[in-house]
Amino acid sequence: MAAPPSKRILIVEDEPDLRDKLKGLLTKYQAFQILEAADARQAQDIVQEPGQRLAAVILDIMLSYGTPSPNLGQDNDPDMVDTGVRLLQWLRETVQDRSVWVAVTTSRVNPRLVSRVRSLLGRRGKIYPKPYNRLLLEHDLALVLGEGSQVPAVLIPVDYSPPSHESE
Repeated sequence: MAAPPSKRILIVEDEPDLRDKLKGLLTKYQAFQILEAADARQAQDIVQEPGQRLAAVILDIMLSYGTPSPNLGQDNDPDMVDTGVRLLQWLRETVQDRSVWVAVTTSRVNPRLVSRVRSLLGRRGKIYPKPYNRLLLEHDLALVLGEGSQVPAVLIPVDYSPPSHESE
């Protein structure tokens, strides 16, 4: 009998098809329990559940707000970028284990946004510009969480740089 999943990964993605694809990639790792949120408020609710300990978060930075939350301020963010950044900042300030590794996905790569996100990630995360290679994201998560990657080596680019996952 297989051991129950011990590493929780939260996927925060407002596009159901993409969320399902990410979940499909990661369910083959028996050590991973996949949690899902479609907006910032659902993500907060999951993180705040008693005893919740996350190993990693996959966060779409362009994220809908969901039900208003006093923790994230008012939702007057027409392009939804600031909501994802505020959620990332809230995660860094709130999550009991601040070393949770965060994969940020974004179609916005302007220098100011990238700099802001990198400063919040520190060495405990990585930015994946869309369209990103889902297999590389899977491979990185497996490495960071101490699982053997199931991505064939032939699919890893020659110029691949593994994610940093040192504690700050």
